[in-house]
Amino acid sequence: MKTANARLDEATEALKLAQIGVDLTHVRVPFIQRGATAGPELGTVVGQEAPDAPRRKYTLLERKVAVNQLVAPPGSAQLCTLAGDLEQMEVPAQVSESDISKVVKGARVFFTVSAFTDKEVFFTGQVKELRLMPASTQGAVFYTAVVAVKNQRDANREWRLRSGMSTSGIDLVTHTVDGPDHQGTWMVPSVALDFQLDEAYYTPGVKEKLVNTYGDDWKLVWRLDGAQPRPMFVRIGVSGKAEDPQTGLRPEPYTQVVEWPSDLTPAPVPGKSETYPRLITAAPPVKKSKWFSISNVIKF
Repeated sequence: MKTANARLDEATEALKLAQIGVDLTHVRVPFIQRGATAGPELGTVVGQEAPDAPRRKYTLLERKVAVNQLVAPPGSAQLCTLAGDLEQMEVPAQVSESDISKVVKGARVFFTVSAFTDKEVFFTGQVKELRLMPASTQGAVFYTAVVAVKNQRDANREWRLRSGMSTSGIDLVTHTVDGPDHQGTWMVPSVALDFQLDEAYYTPGVKEKLVNTYGDDWKLVWRLDGAQPRPMFVRIGVSGKAEDPQTGLRPEPYTQVVEWPSDLTPAPVPGKSETYPRLITAAPPVKKSKWFSISNVIKF
């Protein structure tokens, strides 16, 4: 009997010690307190926020423990993986050392992810941070540009961007032409410049018009006049990708047209796409068929 009472007293004391351990255990989520003293990008790690602070909401991405599970180092180093606001995402973009000097904070970014094959699903953001520590991959040096992105919802109200997704293509805008609205900028497909058309397509008098007497910044393009290809020279500017409101940036490169020949008929009229010259970008051998792959000039 005395032995049983001794074991009971021992168990009671162990229970009291365990209760003290539970009372002294607090699992909190540390957060970064930002302010004028810490700066907009730096902050102080705070273990407990002010009592009058609004309650924060998190989305649980991964849980490594169960209820009533005993945790101890090193297992207690990371109990859960939380996400604060899934509407505001960050994408780390690897930029090569030869291009990092062209990237600035606030630059616009267009990208797609491998999870969506639909061309109309694209994302836009801005460069939020340029990290100084480089990373080397097979001898090449890259720097990380952190891109702030506003997430999108699909038809089922689920977030499109999720943690761990990989990008299938990313473009950082380093220069735009004619201001933010692009008014007055004519763009032609780069493949139409100096396109070599088979001589079998030539009409009388065409060879005489192939001589460039304008200068190095003028390039030859072929326009389709009815059913006949006509050569003409245009003065070009910068090259890059054209922005499309439906698909973001078009995958094929375009080149800016600064000046058209004065004898171009009909002359391009802003706002009337039917007056755009149709440029030839491809043509098969004459023996097979007689059709041209054409592309209209884009105006912004």
